[in-house]
Amino acid sequence: TSHPAMLLYLDNFQSIGPNSKGGKRRNRGLNENLAREILELHTLGVNGGYGQADVVAFAKVLTGWTLSLPQHKKGTVGEFIFAKRLHEPGSHQIMGKKYPDRGVRQGIAVLKDLARHPSTARHIATRLARHFISDNPPDRVIDILTQEFLNSGGDLAKIMKRMISLDEVWQPRPGNIKTSEEYVISALRGLNVTQFTPREIIESLYEMGQRPFEAPSPAGWPYEDQHWAGPDMIMKRIEWAQAVAERSRLTMAPMALATALLGDNLGPQTLISVQRADSARQAVTLLLASPEFQRR
Repeated sequence: TSHPAMLLYLDNFQSIGPNSKGGKRRNRGLNENLAREILELHTLGVNGGYGQADVVAFAKVLTGWTLSLPQHKKGTVGEFIFAKRLHEPGSHQIMGKKYPDRGVRQGIAVLKDLARHPSTARHIATRLARHFISDNPPDRVIDILTQEFLNSGGDLAKIMKRMISLDEVWQPRPGNIKTSEEYVISALRGLNVTQFTPREIIESLYEMGQRPFEAPSPAGWPYEDQHWAGPDMIMKRIEWAQAVAERSRLTMAPMALATALLGDNLGPQTLISVQRADSARQAVTLLLASPEFQRR
């Protein structure tokens, strides 16, 4: 929360308490962006039980969380500082609990409670399961991961260890569709293609809708199938697969490559398509365009 990138991107460095010393002298006021993002994306989740009043109260708590600017007399320029003169004074109630005015420690207390909240546990457990398993993971998995989150105090290493111990995680099922970055990397690595320059790879990602370092939100790139499975997106992947096939230097027969790339996931339809391909190049294109290779 105190990272300069978050404070800058979500405008909290300009958020000023209306009743603070600085707020009474300026024509700028409260900014809810950071508070809303923390509640919606990073802790409780959209249906986590908070309301607009909680967003406003949390935004007030976070006033004064800013950056050291050239005109400030303390801190290194660009680093986090707590500016008391910009902080909204008084206690604030969030999710039914009152937090007394203790300066920067008021915000830290709120963040600690949010991190321990059962809604946060379920939200994070659900996101992990959707990312690593599928868009619709079994409810039992989410329940188990939620409890592990609560038991471990949010220890992600323990949560992930618990996840990979579950039988459901290893059951054969279609995984999420790869992001464009995952698709490109897995194709180049699987075929051992080295003829693409870094510039060409980046341009390919641009074409397939995933510009490096330009994720649409602080939460990163979406992982749900709907973001990567549109007709235009799939067509661009097929066109790129053709370009890769032209540059690939196969050292094994297409059927052997199909087995190496897809293993037990190789389906009968893709198998027939590869067998009937007119050339090795066409076989590679069909493999990279196959539903099995499109998924994790």
